[in-house]
Amino acid sequence: MIRYGVLLLMGITLAGCATSQPTTAIITRNAVVIKPSEALYKCDTTRLPDPKTLTDKQIAFYITELVRNNEECRRSLAAIHAFHEKADRIIVNKATIAQVRAASRS
Repeated sequence: MIRYGVLLLMGITLAGCATSQPTTAIITRNAVVIKPSEALYKCDTTRLPDPKTLTDKQIAFYITELVRNNEECRRSLAAIHAFHEKADRIIVNKATIAQVRAASRS
């Protein structure tokens, strides 16, 4: 009889050690913004020669420079766009992975 009393007393004291609250996982997220190179934002501009003394050769050179600068700016803007698209995909993928991990822990 004493043996049962001791077992009952041990069971009651051990039951008090158990927690009924679920364990909470703390998830921290650090967002880092990486900016594209400043060189991508700079587009060369060609100064217009003096209109009073323009020759056909200067006009042709000016137009050629405008076309070249336009193509360079177009490539830079495309690179910036691609950079932002890739960064957005990475952020969305990390958020999705974090949501999946959080759901699997629940």
